[in-house]
Amino acid sequence: ATLELVVGGIEAKGAEARIVLPALHEKVVRGLGGRVERVGAELERRFPGRVIGDVGLVPGPDADFFDTPLHLTREAATARTKRLLEAAGAGGEQAAPGEAGR
Repeated sequence: ATLELVVGGIEAKGAEARIVLPALHEKVVRGLGGRVERVGAELERRFPGRVIGDVGLVPGPDADFFDTPLHLTREAATARTKRLLEAAGAGGEQAAPGEAGR
């Protein structure tokens, strides 16, 4: 219910709320046995059209992460930020849901 309050508060002020899924290495996603996908699907269900990014998955080489499977390198983070901005409509054509972060 807290996320609904935050999104509602943002939208009540005339802004568009976006929920950005975190970057997770595919090993983390696999290790959680489907939980990441379920959370992503639930967010999509509760906030249609407001979720950008894949369900946490950042396909790419291990070299895209530096100290943990949660921290992107500067280069990978820059590329992901560009894709997220495009998906949010801030940097070009809007990507289809699930297209950002790929």
